[in-house]
Amino acid sequence: MLAPTEKKPGAIYTARCRARQKAGKILLRPEVDEAAFAVAAVAHNLLDPNLADQPAALNAAAQTLLVQFCECNVLPEVDRISASVKIGLLLKALRNIRKRSTKRHGRNYPASAAARGSRRRS
Repeated sequence: MLAPTEKKPGAIYTARCRARQKAGKILLRPEVDEAAFAVAAVAHNLLDPNLADQPAALNAAAQTLLVQFCECNVLPEVDRISASVKIGLLLKALRNIRKRSTKRHGRNYPASAAARGSRRRS
């Protein structure tokens, strides 16, 4: 009997990337000075000083910081900006879906009557 094949690194990376996209998440890889970030995270109570040298604890503090930043609604225009960004992302996603479906099926969707400038015959 054949042994189950192990997944290749590229397949694992692709599966994780697709799972993130499906969940509506992105992967950020910011490059910062470790000591300066650890000091700032401890000062803002995001990190225990005893764990400041552990990469997993630093990553958790960075994630907590970003979540707090994204949920912050202190400025009055944040809601308006957030709504416009969400609408822009939604429109982009819809365009991508339409592009993929036309490539997949090999046909173009007919334009609406208003977009074609429909004319009535009299």
